[in-house]
Amino acid sequence: MKILCLNPPFKTEYGRFSRTSRSPAITKSGAIYYPIWLCYVAGVLEEAGHDVKVIDSCAYEYNLERTLQFVNDFRPEIAVLDTSTPSIYSDIKTGAEIKRLLPDCFVVLMGTHPSALPEETLRLNDGDIIPSNPPLEKGGIKGDVLEKGEIGRGFLEKGGIRVKNPQGEGIIEVRKGTSGSIDAVAVGEADYTIKELAQKLSEANMHRVQTDITYRDNILSSIDGLAYRNSNKICVNKKREFIKNLDELPFVSQVYKRHLDTRKYFFAASDYPEIQIMTARGCIARCTFCVYPQTIHGWKYRVRSPQNIADEFQWIVENMPEIREIGIEDDTFTGSQGRVVEFCKELIKRNIKIKWYCNVRVDLKYETMQWMRKAGCVLVTVGYESANREILKNINKKITPDMILEFSRNTRKADLLVHGCFMAGNRGESRETLDESLNLSLMMTDDTMQFFPLMVYPGTMDYEWARREGLLTIRDYSEYVTEDGCHNSTIRMNDMTEDEIRQWCDYARRKYYLRPRYILYKLAQQIRHPSEIRRTFKAAKRFVRFLMPV
Repeated sequence: MKILCLNPPFKTEYGRFSRTSRSPAITKSGAIYYPIWLCYVAGVLEEAGHDVKVIDSCAYEYNLERTLQFVNDFRPEIAVLDTSTPSIYSDIKTGAEIKRLLPDCFVVLMGTHPSALPEETLRLNDGDIIPSNPPLEKGGIKGDVLEKGEIGRGFLEKGGIRVKNPQGEGIIEVRKGTSGSIDAVAVGEADYTIKELAQKLSEANMHRVQTDITYRDNILSSIDGLAYRNSNKICVNKKREFIKNLDELPFVSQVYKRHLDTRKYFFAASDYPEIQIMTARGCIARCTFCVYPQTIHGWKYRVRSPQNIADEFQWIVENMPEIREIGIEDDTFTGSQGRVVEFCKELIKRNIKIKWYCNVRVDLKYETMQWMRKAGCVLVTVGYESANREILKNINKKITPDMILEFSRNTRKADLLVHGCFMAGNRGESRETLDESLNLSLMMTDDTMQFFPLMVYPGTMDYEWARREGLLTIRDYSEYVTEDGCHNSTIRMNDMTEDEIRQWCDYARRKYYLRPRYILYKLAQQIRHPSEIRRTFKAAKRFVRFLMPV
């Protein structure tokens, strides 16, 4: 079958939206992630013999009109669209436009948001309610029709309806598109769900799939992990089991080489051009905010073998000579430190020489760091989140401030760069605890430091906590980002508004980067390692304007 794997356009007039980032947005540093999960699906489909085309409208800055031109040229029988919470309305609009262009094309969504809310997502496409505090009811949203009216925010087309909020909080809007334009949602890990869907549709009459309710149900009802529309009914099939053997998946780097320009992607903390791969799914931790384990992959930690990872590294070195650094984007690459050491030894044994970075926790042992550095690791990305012991306990981080400082000392000894992350707005947060976090950050000299409002996404424990406590400040999902696509603050604290949280993050960022100690560190780094100039300059071109006081 001809299958389109699309990273749909979103706010391309403002910049490049990084949909696969854990907090999707047009970033201050200009970072844009590869469409990793979409490309894993594409690789699985190609291995099954399908004719696949990957289009990344965000990285290439294609607007909707240009995207649809490519879709019309390819004329897919199935269109797989990646999604995110901030862009979900726009993503549905893109799917509806594809269906309008190609009525028999089967349109399926994947990603964190529809995985968390499959029924609601499918209802949004059929004119159901987008509430002022989404969702009003877990698993779906309801309201009473109030009056006919013009649709807000120019969603899909004119002729929506307005509804009365059941909680009495005023008027909320319905954004109505072509009924049933989105056929289905792949819930959780999409790889094999969409592979099975493609196999069954390849044997079907695609026109009957769209027009014959019984025929459609007979085909779709047995596909685990699929939620689908059948006339006015939404069906959610049983969950698909998680993939046990990750070594059997294709190398995502090979998909990138066939379909994408690696120069379109950028991570501010790594060298350029870089590439991003996954070596594990799930996570050993149970942090309350983390979106991928809670919506897509589950908590169970499943890993690729050290030999299989080394095979992909070797393939990249031999076939993609332009790549200067490999990013291992697992939620926690070092969940099994024994596996990490074995992998490092495999790289050393094969004499594979390339820089790489990975995501870690602060419990990383110094001995493991040493092996990582010997094997080419130059950077670790770590979530500190807070300097307050109680808050770290509240969010189930299972670390302490002392562990953070020890980690910082050890990474310096091991000669590893660090990209650190603090969040503002965690459970139990106050102005005083934010001061603790800032003061702790100023005791360290991480190469880059991120100060970020807590982003609570549907499907996570923090989203349910914020909703339960009445802390959500957004009216609908589009407000997860600002008008120009940058991160917004979606919650308030007991003693700070959402705007004050965002302002604190800007203030903390300036305090960290504009202090003499950090400036001297960066100057010395450029002198000692001239290759760092390229990375620093590319990030600074966009980032520096966000350091200037408003």
